[in-house]
Amino acid sequence: MDITVKAFSSPLLANALSYLVSVKKSGGRDNEYVVEIKRLPTMIQNCFGCYWSGYYLQNYCWLVDFYPYDALFSSEPGARYKVDRRMAFSYSELIRFLAEGVGQAVESFLQHQLVASLLAMPIHPALGKMYHRLLRRYAAEKGFIYNQTWLQEAVYVIEKK
Repeated sequence: MDITVKAFSSPLLANALSYLVSVKKSGGRDNEYVVEIKRLPTMIQNCFGCYWSGYYLQNYCWLVDFYPYDALFSSEPGARYKVDRRMAFSYSELIRFLAEGVGQAVESFLQHQLVASLLAMPIHPALGKMYHRLLRRYAAEKGFIYNQTWLQEAVYVIEKK
């Protein structure tokens, strides 16, 4: 499986920094995914007001998400959050995609932006378990703190020390 990551911009993502992850598998399957990293939306900031200040939430907290490239252009509500089975990833391939594709985009973002906290809020429980493993490992390797305060709510957070 070949995975490449590059910076990406679109007028549809004006309020986000984005990356395009291209995946090619043997057998001819290929697809592209958008990794979207944006400031924490106001409605989500309200959930964390008792933990972080409003200023901190507005300026230093970011949310990461990814979805198939073609979902960016879909008129179907919720298209970005539907399960995409076209690549038929095995469990190990999905872990590799998250680590090398999404992980590389996140690492590039963290190197170039003033970020104190990065949150992931996956809809699917299986994806949450993968985020948990990857963010815990990433935090330990890169000098971040893996904040487990909201694990029960399926909110995964890494913070700068």
